Amino acid sequence: MKRIEKIQTIIICGVFSFFLVIVAMLFILKALFPSGDSDIKIIRMLMSRIPLGIVKENDWIMEYPFIKEQSVLEKYENSINSKESYIEQICSSSIPGQNHFEKYSNLIKGGLLNYDVDKIGRKTDSLMGIDEIVESVTEFSDKLNDANIPFIYAHTPTVKGSEYYLYNEKSVEAEKADQLIKTLSRQGIRTINMPERYAADESASSGGPRYDVSLHWFPEETLHCMKYIVRELNEVGDFGLDEQTYDPERYRNILDDNETLKKEIEQTYGYDYYFPIPQNDDYRYEMVISEKETIKGNFEETLLADIDNVSLNDGAYHGISRINNTDVYEITNHDAKCDKKVLLIGDSFAWPIAEYLSVQVENVDFITRSSFNGSLMSYINKHNPDAVLMCYIDREAVNWDVTQFYDLR
Repeated sequence: MKRIEKIQTIIICGVFSFFLVIVAMLFILKALFPSGDSDIKIIRMLMSRIPLGIVKENDWIMEYPFIKEQSVLEKYENSINSKESYIEQICSSSIPGQNHFEKYSNLIKGGLLNYDVDKIGRKTDSLMGIDEIVESVTEFSDKLNDANIPFIYAHTPTVKGSEYYLYNEKSVEAEKADQLIKTLSRQGIRTINMPERYAADESASSGGPRYDVSLHWFPEETLHCMKYIVRELNEVGDFGLDEQTYDPERYRNILDDNETLKKEIEQTYGYDYYFPIPQNDDYRYEMVISEKETIKGNFEETLLADIDNVSLNDGAYHGISRINNTDVYEITNHDAKCDKKVLLIGDSFAWPIAEYLSVQVENVDFITRSSFNGSLMSYINKHNPDAVLMCYIDREAVNWDVTQFYDLR
């Protein structure tokens, strides 16, 4: 028995030591090559995995300072949160082959240690009251209203939230999220409860939205729900957007360009994955990432990853979406019929919303509060959006730390 425990200890220490060396190497490389440029191929490869938002993160609060002067304690807290986020990103998304390591680490934790992370409580896991969220969102909405900028708060559906509306399954998270969005609506804030609308939508799938192995909704479900967003934007800002733009027959599956990956996903996970892209993909797009790097091309070339280099275990949306939660994105469609700008504040469920919204809207900015530590109001004052759309997944909206995701100052 002691011999088995010794072997387990050696394996676990070996795994942690390996990751410690990789993380230390990334920190050193970032200090030596802050721009990511190097003549050495392996260094360029490792540096390319560090999102631009991480490199720039310390600049956000300088470029977009809080309008109201912060106390010493608030500045200290923001500094600590910024460093914590920086270290977390370096230790997760920047690790080469992260998804493979995650798979093997779960095997080690489950097989050797009988360890289940879902059973360990964290401060953000507790089901908090919604009063602080309502207060924060209401104050944000009032500021935008004073600036004559329309504001819409939306919930996107997740598995438990969908069941709550479709099958009347009881879920504490879904009930809390439902209470939150209905309270916001009573406050006079324009809201989109997508799970509720989907359940009442006769043209939607009777079985509810589909979700991939990472529990993110299929982009085809996003496409279906875009008409809910379009209707609200047309009402609040006279955007003149066409719901028929999101008809399925106007799109094709990008995975048709990589049949090997398509079959691999189907054989491994048991579903036919569909990531819709416009049939007439000839518009001129431009996307600025964290105000540092610019990508140009059509919809596929600009907003999505190279389908030939996508692997099976690349996380949310099987790694097809170029957008992630660690950068700030400014998307321009030079051929869009609507010459307005929308600021989208969201999470990973909002990545495809930003992409599909840009099919019709000339300028779409996407920010996630997990990486942007500056002032949202300063950003808004500088970029002057015609509307602000806030999209959070229904389940997580009551679990997140109010001081981070609902810090709307």
